[in-house]
Amino acid sequence: MTQTRTPLRRPRSAVAPLAIAAALLSMGGLAQAQEVDSVSVSSARPTTLKVRIAGLDYGEVRQAVRTTARTVCRNAVTNHELEFFDIGSCAHKAGARALRAYDSAQPDRRLALNISTEGLAR
Repeated sequence: MTQTRTPLRRPRSAVAPLAIAAALLSMGGLAQAQEVDSVSVSSARPTTLKVRIAGLDYGEVRQAVRTTARTVCRNAVTNHELEFFDIGSCAHKAGARALRAYDSAQPDRRLALNISTEGLAR
């Protein structure tokens, strides 16, 4: 015949909850709310992007720069920093500036290019 054993139960003590309550009271009570300064969150799209160009030939670099320049300028239009009809001009100027930086850089330092709409005339 098999017997089933019931697990032994420890008697509950009121000491532990009282000790916790006493510790909380001695620390000055529970955490209290503090004032929060206003936080401003911007949903603006980036108008500066970095393009990794390590290991790319000139044609691939040029294509990456042109694509990223168009993206950056579209973002500037979305952010209301640029007029819609200026996208083409902006992309051309931003891309040309990035390619000039690429051409003037030493070959061992051609790892990435920053493409930005900063400084472009409206």
